[in-house]
Amino acid sequence: MGRKWHTLLMRVLHTSDWHLGRFFHGHDLHEIHSAFLDHLIEVVKDQKIDLVVLSGDVFDRAVAPTQSVALADEAFRRLTELTRVVLTAGNHDSDIRLGFNAEQLNERLTIGARIENCGRGYDFPDASGRVGLRVYPLPYLDPDAARVTLPPHLRLLGEQVWAEGEEHPQSWQMLARSHEAAVGAALRLVQADLAAHKPKTPVLVMAHAFVVGGQASQSERDIRVGGVDSVPSALFTQVPGLAYAALGHLHRPQEIALGDLDSARPPARLVYSGSPVPLSFGEAEFEKSSVIAEFDGAGLVSLERVAVPSFQPIATISGTFEQLMGPDFDNYSEHWLRVRLAGARPPQALAQLKQRFKGLCVFEQTDLPQQIDSPRLNRDNTLSPLQLSQGFMDEMGIELNPYQLQILRSSYEKVVKEAR
Repeated sequence: MGRKWHTLLMRVLHTSDWHLGRFFHGHDLHEIHSAFLDHLIEVVKDQKIDLVVLSGDVFDRAVAPTQSVALADEAFRRLTELTRVVLTAGNHDSDIRLGFNAEQLNERLTIGARIENCGRGYDFPDASGRVGLRVYPLPYLDPDAARVTLPPHLRLLGEQVWAEGEEHPQSWQMLARSHEAAVGAALRLVQADLAAHKPKTPVLVMAHAFVVGGQASQSERDIRVGGVDSVPSALFTQVPGLAYAALGHLHRPQEIALGDLDSARPPARLVYSGSPVPLSFGEAEFEKSSVIAEFDGAGLVSLERVAVPSFQPIATISGTFEQLMGPDFDNYSEHWLRVRLAGARPPQALAQLKQRFKGLCVFEQTDLPQQIDSPRLNRDNTLSPLQLSQGFMDEMGIELNPYQLQILRSSYEKVVKEAR
C-alpha cells in the first residue's frame, strides 16, 4: 500500500538542553539564553509549529537561580500562547521541582517529570484539531530511582521483578542497576500503553539518555553507572509505530543510525537537537540548531534543522607568543577565547595576552619547554615558597597590595608553624 498523504502536516519543533543558569568559564549565559528564547519563539511563530518538545535539562542545576526560573516561566508563557509544549526532566533538573503541580498547569504545557508516569501517552492535535501525534515524554531515568519506582508497574505487565525493600518470591529478579535496564523497562511500559490504546497516529518518544553511537562534547555531566553511561539504540526499535525519538543529553546535534532493520515500515529516526548555545569550546566546531519534524497520518515526512544564531562568538586560537600578539589575531577582540601558546613563554606572557584578549577564558601551553623562561618561577633552592607564590602572581599579571601580601605571608607562616 502507498503512503496516505494528508494535505495538512503536523509540525513539531524539537529542542533540548537549555541549561538555564549555566556559566561559560565565568561568563553568565543569562542574556545569551534570553536571546535564544526570543529566536525560538520567532521560529515557532513563523514556522507555524503545532507542538514544541523539550527533551530535558531545562535548567543547569536542581536549584536554579531565580532569574533563570523567571526566564523559563516567561518563555513557556509566550510559547503556550502560540502552540502546545511538552517538556521532560533531564539529569540536571530536579524532577520534583519541575513536575510540581504539573496537573494544574496551563493545559497547553505538559511536563514529563515523574518516572512512574513513563507509560503514559498524550495525544496532540494538528492545526485542524485532528489528533496528529501520540507523545511519550520520558524523563531522565536514574537507574537507582528507576529500579525502585518501575517494578510495581512492570508487574502489571506480568514481569516478575521486585524493588528494594519489597517482599517477593525468591524466583523474582530485581531490575538491573543500569541505564539500559531503566530505559528498556520504560519503553516496555510505552509498548503496553500502545497495545492498549492502538493509536492510529505516528508515535514520538522523548528521552534524555546517552544512546550508543552518539558523540559527546566536553560539557555533558558524567552519568555512568557501573562504568557504563549508554543505552543501545535497538531498544527504541521495539516500540511499535515509533516514528521519531526526540533525544536530549548530548549537546552535539546529531542523528543515531539504526542500521539495517528487518521491518516493512520505515525505521524510527533517533535525533539529538543538541544544546542551543555552546557550553564548551569544542562546540564551536558545529552549528547549533533546533529540529523541525513534519508528520502526516502515516509517519514522519521530513526533518529540517533550523540554525540558532551565534549570540556570542567563541574560538580556540593557537600560535607562538609573537604570532598571538601579531595582526593575524586582531579580529578576536570580542570572542570568548581558549588560547593555546606554542613554544617559549616569555615573562608575564599571560598578563599580556589577557590585556590583548579581554575575553580570554582558558590558557593552555603546548610543547611545554623544560623550563619556563622566567627568573621568578625557575625553581631553585634560593627561593622560598612565599617568593614562588609572589612570582606566580607576577606571571599572572596580578599585583598584590600590601594588605594582600600580608595575608599571603601570614598564611605561609601559619602553615610552616603547623608543620613543625
